[in-house]
Amino acid sequence: YNFEFRKSVYPRNLFVEGRKNLEIAGVKRVFVPHRWGGALLYHFDGKYLDFIDSRNDCFSTEVWDDYFTIIHNRPGWRKIWQKYSPEAAFLPQDEPLTDKLQAQNWQIKVKNRQGVLLLKPEEK
Repeated sequence: YNFEFRKSVYPRNLFVEGRKNLEIAGVKRVFVPHRWGGALLYHFDGKYLDFIDSRNDCFSTEVWDDYFTIIHNRPGWRKIWQKYSPEAAFLPQDEPLTDKLQAQNWQIKVKNRQGVLLLKPEEK
């Protein structure tokens, strides 16, 4: 069975370009928008833990509330972000969270028309 995600929706090229950066950094937890979560699991064979994915019924109301607080930059989003402590994020370039993470010294490792891969700053 040859399963392929629609390229206009899922950032396959971004995932391909980001793979080496994730491996080098030893990343385990990756934040992605809900619509990319299933593609992340599929593309990386479940190697990385995503925050949330398209299996909507698997996540509690609390997790959904946390996700929406983060993705919409609601008050308290940073505390919730730290609770889950993702080490990387694949995001669209125009996602407000992209700018918020860069302001906290997250580094863009890959940038293409599909989005960006940001890595958590190294702890000193």
